[in-house]
Amino acid sequence: MKIGLTPSGSASGLILGLVGGVLDFASGAGLLVGGMQQTPMENSSVSPQNEALALGLFVLGATVIISAVISIMPVGRGHTKLLAGSMVAYGIVMLLVGGSMARGLVAMMSTPLYGYAMVIVGILMIVNGSIMSRTGMKM
Repeated sequence: MKIGLTPSGSASGLILGLVGGVLDFASGAGLLVGGMQQTPMENSSVSPQNEALALGLFVLGATVIISAVISIMPVGRGHTKLLAGSMVAYGIVMLLVGGSMARGLVAMMSTPLYGYAMVIVGILMIVNGSIMSRTGMKM
C-alpha cells in the first residue's frame, strides 16, 4: 500500500498530533502520580477529580494520536475539513488544559513544564488546523 504524504501538511499534522498525544499521556500519568494523597489508614489514594482529569487526558491523547495517524492514511485524505476542524478543537482543549496546568489550577507534583508545552502545542495545532481548513491542505 502506497501512502503519499504532503511534506509540509501531513508531516506537521502528524508530528503535532504525536507530540500532543504524548504530552496528554505524560500529563495524565503525572497527575495520577503527583496527586497521591495519604489517607488516615496510611494508604495512598488519588482524588476523584485527579482520576477524572487523568482519564480525560488519556482519552484526549489517544484521540489526538489516532486522528493524526488517520490523517496520513488514504481514508483521511477525503476528510480534510473534518480533520482540520478536529485539530483546531484539540488545540483549544490542549490550550485550556495546559493553561490551567501552567497556572497551577490543576494540582500536580511535577513542574508546570507539561502545561507550558501543552499551551505551545495547542497554539500550533490551532494554527495548523486553521491553515488546513483554508487551503484544503492535508494534515
